[in-house]
Amino acid sequence: MPSNALERWQSLTAHRLAVLHRALDHAAPEQLADADARDQAAQAFVIMLAAHFQGFCRDLHNECAAEISRYAQSHLPHVAPFVQSRFSEGRKLNQGAANSSTIGSDFGRFTVSFWTLSAVQDPAAAEARRDLDELAELRNALAHQDFGRTPDKQPPRFGAEDIRRWWLACDVLASAMDAAMVEVLVPFEGGASAPTRSK
Repeated sequence: MPSNALERWQSLTAHRLAVLHRALDHAAPEQLADADARDQAAQAFVIMLAAHFQGFCRDLHNECAAEISRYAQSHLPHVAPFVQSRFSEGRKLNQGAANSSTIGSDFGRFTVSFWTLSAVQDPAAAEARRDLDELAELRNALAHQDFGRTPDKQPPRFGAEDIRRWWLACDVLASAMDAAMVEVLVPFEGGASAPTRSK
């Protein structure tokens, strides 16, 4: 069974993103008559996509930390208070966008081989990571209106294909990350909300 985080990503979040995407696609012609308006709409979607994926990552991290904390409470109660703080303190996903570095750092607290395990679950995860990093960099530039890396100091141009590629990358990584944490949590199985193996 998938984690609650993955179920939300594949249902509620997917629905919300699809609704927003359709709204942009079907906006009245006069609303998106000029290139600037179309660019602004696409930029808004990119920021929301990145934000929702960051939320998924935090949710999955919370679930996994809670599962290990419950295990510690049952088997090692004297160290249980330190377990939760070990996973939550200084978590990069609380402050920065979800990218290879922030995800690897935070989920690396569970296993140093997190990205390797994710690639085993889905070989497409490696390329998806590169796409995610591209999305996160664009999200940061748009959110902070900082375009110092572009030649003309203007927002980078991108199209519908780029959006589909970044969206697919998030889907691929969500499933691969979830499956990787199933493997990591095998020794701690028993909590109802934790990712568990499909039967």
